[in-house]
Amino acid sequence: MNGLRHYLCAAILVFAPISAHAADGFYAGMGAGVDLMPDRSLELDATVGKQTFSLPETSKWKTGWAVLFDAGYAWDFGLRTELEYSFREQKIASFGSNPWSGTQWDNSLMANAIYDIPTGMALTPYIGFGIGGAHISWGDNFRPTGTSIIYDGSGVKFAWQGIAGLDYAVTPRLTLDLGFRIKGSNGYEFPSTSGVIARKFDYQTRTVTFGFRYGFGP
Repeated sequence: MNGLRHYLCAAILVFAPISAHAADGFYAGMGAGVDLMPDRSLELDATVGKQTFSLPETSKWKTGWAVLFDAGYAWDFGLRTELEYSFREQKIASFGSNPWSGTQWDNSLMANAIYDIPTGMALTPYIGFGIGGAHISWGDNFRPTGTSIIYDGSGVKFAWQGIAGLDYAVTPRLTLDLGFRIKGSNGYEFPSTSGVIARKFDYQTRTVTFGFRYGFGP
């Protein structure tokens, strides 16, 4: 019985309404976690004389990692507006059935609007979206394994993201955060040392992070 009472007390402390909701005002935070990319299609284009040949390919990626930093303002009606810098790293696995090696980096700056869904409890779900720019780079001798053809390069494109997550207010200033993002950016090209160009690469990723947010409000 004593053990059961302890569990009930813990549940009450987590889910019962608390006065230590996240404070309004300026805040800053950070998070880190895993980054997952689904298979992405692209074309490998080669020009022979005046004719261009296109070979459709599917790129496959290993599990990567991500880190994000944000700073913004929490309004008294539940909306948060913020700027977010994020960095993601992925290793290429293969193009189709052919093994490739190399690394992809994503440096992005996003403007987000996030709505905290009021619950009257310490746990607060949220949803949001963001727009901005993504600088995608291929490097570390990005190539078909065993060849000398290198696709190292980079590009900057418009980016978007959908945001969802769950906050837990430890104190009015300190909030723990479990977040999920789907992020995309389209139309990248990466020329190679052989003259073949990787075209129409549409970047998309799913990121799960755990972090915190600290408020500077009253």
